[in-house]
Formats: sequence, structure tokens, C-alpha cells
Amino acid sequence: MEIVASWPSQGPLAGVAAWAARAERLGFDVIHVPETVHDPFVVSALALAATERLTVRTSMVLAFPGVPC
Repeated sequence: MEIVASWPSQGPLAGVAAWAARAERLGFDVIHVPETVHDPFVVSALALAATERLTVRTSMVLAFPGVPC
């Protein structure tokens, strides 16, 4: 069983690291990063840099949405 915390999509980027570290201290296993407001890769990188054991995951993220096929 996983205990999941979801980063609030309206949260400021400056608060990601502290929020992720707190979630880890509280015993969460996973941080879920939405991609509705901020770049989910940036939010994920900030969370990963501030934690040691958390899994960070996103919903469906398109890596190259502006690249024509």
C-alpha cells in the first residue's frame, strides 16, 4: 500500500522543496505532480532534489507537445 500526497497545482514553485521534504518526514511514499499549471518536470526535479526516498510521479505528461510528427 502506498501513501500518496498530491502537490497542489496552484502551489508556488518556491514551496515545492519544503513541501516534498515535509511529506517525506510525515511518512508519505509517493508525491503526485499534476501538470495543469507548472511544468511537471520542474516540479518533479525540485521535489526529488529535496528528498531521499520518495517516488515522484506525474499524470500523463507529453514530453514533446510542440514537435511535429
